[in-house]
Amino acid sequence: MSKVLALDLGSKFTGVALSDAKKQLGFLREEIPSQDQAFLLKELLSLIEREGVDTLVLGLPLLQDGFEGRQAGEVRAFAALIEDKTGLSVHFVDERFTSVQAKQKAGKQARVDSEAALLLLQSFLSQNID
Repeated sequence: MSKVLALDLGSKFTGVALSDAKKQLGFLREEIPSQDQAFLLKELLSLIEREGVDTLVLGLPLLQDGFEGRQAGEVRAFAALIEDKTGLSVHFVDERFTSVQAKQKAGKQARVDSEAALLLLQSFLSQNID
């Protein structure tokens, strides 16, 4: 069985969450610095290979009205790059309210981006029960 990798792309850090092999549980992973896209891509490709990931989930930052803005375009471009490098398809999950929920859940912890990725992962897993 393979795993699902969820990402919350940010300008400074990318939040990372990974499912178990049964795709039932999600776990926080260390955030990855995002300023250098080549470094981020290298780290993600290594993680995908090492963990046996077969499904990718990215948070899609929609505007309040549900339409896509500039940030959503950047996420889609990065998703296309990952798809090209891995051959895996990327699934998108609306991330409009995950940051607020993640901040509440994380409290004073610094792992807000990974908490947001975990919320994205849980949302995806709950909608894709086999």
